[in-house]
Order: sequence, then C-alpha cells, then structure tokens
Amino acid sequence: MPNKSKTPNNDKAKLTYTHKAVVVSAAIVLIIAMYAVAFFFLRGSGSIQTSTVTNDRQNIKINVTGYVVRDETHVSQPEKNKQSPLIESGKNNTVGMIIKDGDYVSYNQEIARIFDSKEEYSNWQKFTEIEDELEVLSRLHEYSSNSSDLDSINLEITALLRQYVDDVQSGRLTEDFSDLLQSLAYQIGTINPNKKIESAIASLNDKLSAYRSMFNFTNAIKSPSAGYFSNQVDSLESSADYNEISDNGLSVKDLKKLLKKKPNVDDRYLGKIVYQNNWYFSFIAEEGFAGEYLKRGSYIKVSFPNRGISDVTMVVSRKRKDGDKVCVTCRCSLVSPELLKLRIEDAIISAKDIKGFKISNNSIISVDGITGVYTVVANRSIFKPISIIYGSSDYSVCRELSCTEFIDLYGEDKLINLISDITKEHYKFELNSDDTDKLTLFGRMYQYDNRILTDYDITIVKGRNLYDGKFIT
Repeated sequence: MPNKSKTPNNDKAKLTYTHKAVVVSAAIVLIIAMYAVAFFFLRGSGSIQTSTVTNDRQNIKINVTGYVVRDETHVSQPEKNKQSPLIESGKNNTVGMIIKDGDYVSYNQEIARIFDSKEEYSNWQKFTEIEDELEVLSRLHEYSSNSSDLDSINLEITALLRQYVDDVQSGRLTEDFSDLLQSLAYQIGTINPNKKIESAIASLNDKLSAYRSMFNFTNAIKSPSAGYFSNQVDSLESSADYNEISDNGLSVKDLKKLLKKKPNVDDRYLGKIVYQNNWYFSFIAEEGFAGEYLKRGSYIKVSFPNRGISDVTMVVSRKRKDGDKVCVTCRCSLVSPELLKLRIEDAIISAKDIKGFKISNNSIISVDGITGVYTVVANRSIFKPISIIYGSSDYSVCRELSCTEFIDLYGEDKLINLISDITKEHYKFELNSDDTDKLTLFGRMYQYDNRILTDYDITIVKGRNLYDGKFIT
C-alpha cells in the first residue's frame, strides 16, 4: 500500500522534470536559431569583394570600327586574245611575280613576267634564291679578310639594335638596315674561315649555271606608276576620294556608308599600286572623348587585333562633328605589306596615358552627393572621396581628392558631415572635448587626410548595407 501512495508523486516529479527539459531544450533551440539568423545576417551584410588599387599610368583606350583610304590604282591581269597580248592564246602561260608584296616600284618597272609554264616560273624562283645566297656569301668573303676586332663588331651591333628599337617605338623607323646588315656580315665573316666561304661560293655558281637554262619568259607586266605594290585587291580602291579626305576628312554620314560596303576579291587585277606612303584611317567617337583626347595634331597609337598589328603611330588630322558623334580622321605614313591590306577594320585607339587609379565602376558610389569609394581600413569600411578623370563602361580612372579640392567642390558643411561617429569619438579623446560639432576647421581638415585615397588601398567592389565605419566581417 505504501508503494501505491508514492506513485502519484513520482509521476508528478517526472512530468515536472520533463516539462523543464522541454522548456530548456526549446530555449536552446531558440537561442541557436537566433544566433544562426544573426550570424547569417551579419555574414550576408558584411561579406564583401575587394580590389587593391595603385596609382599608376593608365592608357585611355576605345574600341572602334574604321575605314582605310589610300591613293591607289589597280594593276590589271593580262588578257588573252587582245591586241598585242601578253598571254598568247592556246599556251599554258603563267604570270609570275618578280617583286615582293610591299615593295616600292618605279614607273614602268617590271613587276611580273609571263613564263611558258608553272614549272619554268618555279625554276626562275630557285634561280633568284641562289643569286641572293651568292650575293650574301660574296659579301662575307669580302668582309672575312677584314681585321676588325670581333668584340668591337658585337658592341656596334648591340648599339644599332638599340637604336632600331628606339626608332620603332617613336615611329621613326625606316627601311634602311644597311649599317646593321654590314656589321652582321663583318661578324659572320670574322667568325667563319675564308676557305669554307670560297667553297660555298663555287658550289652556288655551279647551281646557278644549271638553272640559267631551265626557264624562259616572253613578256613582262610593268607598273603603271611609282608606288608601293600590294597583291591584295578588295574592289574598294576607288570608293572614297583620297584628296577630299586629305583636305576635309570624312563626315559621320559618309563614313557609315563606307562601313556598310563589302570587300570583294576581283580576279581581273594582279594587285594595286599605292602612290603615296600617307594613308588615312577614319572612325567615329563620342564628342566628349574626341574633344578631350583626340585633338587635331595629337599623336595616338592604333592597334588592329584581327590583323595582329599593334601600336601604329598616327596623327589626328581632321575631325567632323555630327550631333554628339565625331568622325575622326587620322594620318599615317608607315607602310608594310600588312598595313597595305587594311580596309574595314576593328581597331583599338590608345589616345593618352594618364596617371590615376584604375577602379571598377562597381566600387564607385555617391554618398550625400559625394562621389567616392568605400575602402577597408582596420576591419572597417571607410568612405574616401575621389575625382574621376576618365570613365568607360567598365572602369574609371580616378585620382585622390585633397581637402581643399573637396571644400571647393562640395563646401564646408559636407566636410563636417563627412566626419563619421567613429571619427567624432576619436576627436573626443584627442581634443579632450565633448563638443565635436565645434571642431575647428583645422581639425576637420586634419581628419580628412585619413580619407585621401592612396596606393594599395583596398576598395570594396561588392558589399551589402555599407556605411561609414561599419565593421567588416
């Protein structure tokens, strides 16, 4: 019986214990949940992406599509069954080029010959190759007896190479490499024994004699004028008036029409002659960019990535405005086989080198009407004002904004408001005063020094709920 009387008390104790356990467990779960939510919120709001900036020279570039105009004329292919034909009817004649693409030719100079067959043209090509080799070895034979010191020759070659690199970078390079070639020949001639060169010359003379009788040509095609020869014809050689563009440039409207034209290979022509080394490249730019960075007479670098051509020096010669667009026409005097093939081209215009911070546009924000970026300083987000020098769709080139410039631009009131609560606490300690609203202008200007963007500052590219002085987790 006594046992029965204790049972209700035991059950009640068990229920009380169970109830307490449930309450405690629920409280623990709630605390954990609240912690998880708080942690998630803090993590989500504090998780950031950053980028380190440096104050360096930045190249201002734009991508354009432009059109090339030259002073040029066609060189026609010979036709059969015409009066005084170059190619006789019924014969397997072959037109063989005897000059190289990009060569400068004189008026009436032979640029191609009519051979009896492809095989004979091939034999003529081998014959000319042997002639070239023989000329080089003959010069080496002449230089091999020179008593010049090899070290002196090597120093001379190094100096000439450096000079050529400087000329390339400045756009002054010419096609005269005679000094360098002569020094190289002296070098090789000094290294190689004279007897080996004599033996090689004798062998080449034998080959030359053998090939001399293995080809025959009947007629020749001559250049209609003096100029640079190019074997590429695109049917657009007469699409624009060279003299008009030289004098006045192109309008935006006319350039858009030219850019719609389609190049087409025309088999009627053997190639073309470009009369002058000056040629023009026209493209469309925004009015603001053209006014700031493409002034008449200024030099720019133009690259043609699809052609593998980089940093061609040009000068801005003409500009014609139409609304907010400007047709910019640039002049270039460089000539090469690759440049002679240009027509409708995608290009990168490198207009100017400026010094500044290259900053992602995602980092740049406006706070209370002030343009700037948030930076990470001692695990806090600190707002720093900037001045944008140049802006593109992806990035901007900026510089730091001094305190004086800030006051001139935004006023003293904005300078006072820029001092965050965290900074005011700093000044309560430093100035031993609770009246932070009456900080001297000198004090505010002193504090502003901490907000000047500097080398290797870490800017926040992406973040949530940012504000001045926020802890960054």
